[in-house]
Amino acid sequence: LKGLRKNQESFPLELILTSFVFRNKTFFSAVLSDKTKEQNLLKERENVLVQLEKQKSFYESILNEIPVDIAVFDKNHKYQFVNPAAIKNEKYRALIIGKDDYEYNMALGRDKKIADSRREKFNHVLKQKKPIEWRDVIKEKDGVEKTILRKMYPIFNEGKLVPSLLPEKVSLAACSEIFAAFLPWSIDVVSFANF
Repeated sequence: LKGLRKNQESFPLELILTSFVFRNKTFFSAVLSDKTKEQNLLKERENVLVQLEKQKSFYESILNEIPVDIAVFDKNHKYQFVNPAAIKNEKYRALIIGKDDYEYNMALGRDKKIADSRREKFNHVLKQKKPIEWRDVIKEKDGVEKTILRKMYPIFNEGKLVPSLLPEKVSLAACSEIFAAFLPWSIDVVSFANF
């Protein structure tokens, strides 16, 4: 419903009609409410939600273009975001959202030890509130082992710890065992180069 003010301006109106019987006569009552404030608040809320969605899309587009693996977890170690550098296959990237490493590895037929190791790192970061780095060895379905250097950083949002995996991915699949022996030195160099 629309109401009309003295100045001929229309406004949103709510009308509540009730009826009752008193001494064998039917009476009606009406309550009129100006809903301008509520309607303005709803429009403002919708605008804020649109702006938040635009901002989210903007930042996700940036994160999706960064050529470094980025994954964000919730407090239960469930993936909330994974960029294309971390998981190139769009189907697998969609699959991992809302899951932990146990569920994801089971879906891909990977060894549970990978999930055990990552959960251990995750819990370490939660407890220590400091970054941790390690070497992840993943055996692909074709039998090829892929070694990746990773770092997990704790991120604080509104004073609460939000674990986030930000690996500095360096694939060592084609490297010799001699290079792997110098791995700690390589991590330091990679870390230094990215700070």
